[in-house]
Amino acid sequence: MIDSISGTAGVASQPSVAAAPMTGSVETSASPVEDFGQILGRMTTDAIDVVKTGEAAAIQGLKAEMSPLAVVNSVMAAQQSLHAVLAIRDKAVAAYQEIARMTI
Repeated sequence: MIDSISGTAGVASQPSVAAAPMTGSVETSASPVEDFGQILGRMTTDAIDVVKTGEAAAIQGLKAEMSPLAVVNSVMAAQQSLHAVLAIRDKAVAAYQEIARMTI
């Protein structure tokens, strides 16, 4: 279940520190670096796609067009994505509330 987390494919394609040559030079990639907003937007889009896939699988399961195992897997992936989105939202709200409580 943990291996099927969506939205992390882009992380695996990023160059790692261990992959840097030992000569002291830094390897630069040709693609521009994504900022936090772009990464969050991409992850949100991926989560929405997973939830839509889960909903479509549930409908196909009700019509007996998809095996129960595939329906369960799709719905569980959608639930996992939803929980991740809710956790990120809760952290963002908590951070905003912490900033709002700061004295000026």
